[in-house]
Amino acid sequence: MNKMIVVAIFFLSFHGLSQNTFLERDGQDECRCGELEAIKNAEEGKYIIYRSGLETPDSDQDFERFYVGYMKRNFGITILNDSHGVTRKDWCYFVQMSTILQERFGDHILDVGRERAKVAYRIICPEY
Repeated sequence: MNKMIVVAIFFLSFHGLSQNTFLERDGQDECRCGELEAIKNAEEGKYIIYRSGLETPDSDQDFERFYVGYMKRNFGITILNDSHGVTRKDWCYFVQMSTILQERFGDHILDVGRERAKVAYRIICPEY
């Protein structure tokens, strides 16, 4: 019985992969949807970047919150934590938004913003 379930799951998975399973809207595949969403957000002045991954135990949560607020206040860039993983649409959104941010604010804006936030944070929190 267990072998039949495993075989059934295998064939269903294979069948799903053989089809175009990407989300389509108005003839656009999932990646294009992500790109268009990034362009639309930027046109509305919404610069949204998602970051994902594990936070290390030694990361300073107070500084991270300050940095997120600093980027929003000084550049209008919203940084959101993403814990659900990266889909194709997410990746295409990220690539497009990164290009837009680079054109709008210059190379490495997130790194530059982080360094500026560290300077500002040290003023209010000298032990940092």
